[in-house]
Amino acid sequence: MIKGLLFLLIFNFCFMKDIFHNWSDEAKAVYYQTEKISPEEALKYQLRCPLPFCNLGYAYSDNWKRGLMWDGIRYATLYLSIYYDNKTDKCAYWDYSCSEKYDEERVFLNLTYLAMTIFKFVDVYERAENYNDNLYNRVFKSDRPIFSLNYSTHSNFPKIDFSFPLN
Repeated sequence: MIKGLLFLLIFNFCFMKDIFHNWSDEAKAVYYQTEKISPEEALKYQLRCPLPFCNLGYAYSDNWKRGLMWDGIRYATLYLSIYYDNKTDKCAYWDYSCSEKYDEERVFLNLTYLAMTIFKFVDVYERAENYNDNLYNRVFKSDRPIFSLNYSTHSNFPKIDFSFPLN
């Protein structure tokens, strides 16, 4: 049973190397249109689930490890801010230099946390765009065009493609 499955797996990999080689442009375009993901949907998923370490937008674009990494860094800054807040409580009431030093660090860490939260939303959108770029490159063996206008002699119709990258 296992030998049969292993043989079938190896047999399939032998024929998968030319998966897009003999496909028509229409078949490639249909495949690309069905497999591409929406960056707006990735952003919506990320915005709808504000729970810590719940990165649905990153998971949608198959980058969930990246989302975990950013959450780990964000919450490390938050915990450091809480740590410095506790240090401020231990300063003497009349020692302003001690509390000012920790207040500056807390403000910096809180701003870092806020900036990274906003960055995560931008990064989710960008990861989805990169996913689509890589998919287009894998299917058509070229970069995804920003604007293209072609004329098909086969169908006698123009082909128009628009893409507005945010990078």
